[in-house]
Amino acid sequence: MIVGGGIAGLTTAYELGKAGYDCTILEARSRTGGRNFTVRGGDSIIDTYGNQQTAHFSDRQYMNAGPARIPQPMVTLDYCREVDVPIKVFTNVNAHAYIFNEEAGTKAPVRYRTAKADVYGYVAELLPKANDMGARPSGHRGGPGATPGVPQGLR
Repeated sequence: MIVGGGIAGLTTAYELGKAGYDCTILEARSRTGGRNFTVRGGDSIIDTYGNQQTAHFSDRQYMNAGPARIPQPMVTLDYCREVDVPIKVFTNVNAHAYIFNEEAGTKAPVRYRTAKADVYGYVAELLPKANDMGARPSGHRGGPGATPGVPQGLR
């Protein structure tokens, strides 16, 4: 008897099954997977308040509503390969995506790549100004004009 049909329960049943044990998984939900949940068109769920939600996706569209990714060093990827679960590349950053944060003073959506370039530009502009004002990183040794990482005798 295994309580829970999440990734740990399913893996336990799989390994025990390979060792010759006959397992029964008890799961409270109508589906297995625990937090791992892929929503496809037509899938319905009822939340804890009794509200039903149904996904109205086109064919071949889906949304991974569970964990966003499988970390590379995890043994989970080995199981995916062992049972032929197709793996897709997960992109953490999309430079073409729009970002918008009204609370931060953003007036309109901006492409991620543009915002990143702007930040680099602002920092590049501020560094010489801070240096001219005598600002030094914590633990910096040397007086004005000192070159970090270059021994005194080589300057």
